Amino acid sequence: APTTTVNESATGYALANLQIASLTANSGTTNTVATFTSTDAGAGINLTDNSGTSTLQTNGANLPIQFRVDGSTKATLDSSGNLGIGTSSPDTLLHVSATSPHIDIGAQGGNRGKIGYHDLDVYIGSTSSTGEIHFKNNISSAGAPQSSGDTKMVITDSNVGIGTTSPGQKLHLSFSDTDTSFSGGSGG
Repeated sequence: APTTTVNESATGYALANLQIASLTANSGTTNTVATFTSTDAGAGINLTDNSGTSTLQTNGANLPIQFRVDGSTKATLDSSGNLGIGTSSPDTLLHVSATSPHIDIGAQGGNRGKIGYHDLDVYIGSTSSTGEIHFKNNISSAGAPQSSGDTKMVITDSNVGIGTTSPGQKLHLSFSDTDTSFSGGSGG
């Protein structure tokens, strides 16, 4: 295939409606490989094949970057660094929005942990029938939660353990101090 090398360091080239079969850019020792400029308030880069179009788009300085698929915004990264999936106005570092959103944590196709939300309720669980749910504190900021921290409560096989990692009853309490009290009442 024919190759044309363009070297321009001063002003660049103004090209409109240029069609290139394949493009390779090498910035050499500079960090900016390419700059795309729009003359209005928005700019986007479209990636199109025979099945659809994906777009990386922004609409002005300090405005969010949108990740779009076939014209629909799927994710938004705002100027504060908040990432929204299913929302164009993320409220926090990671904001997942849908009618009943959930997050899978784990290997593709394997057992996973799930965190979900539906009708004002939060769901935490495992796709494994023998998986456990551990509630911990003091987890190392650099470590994995399964190998650091203090287990405060475990839910396993319909048993709940507080102060133990292997509950043997429906409710298994284990204490090392004498400042423990229980209270209860009747009700339905």
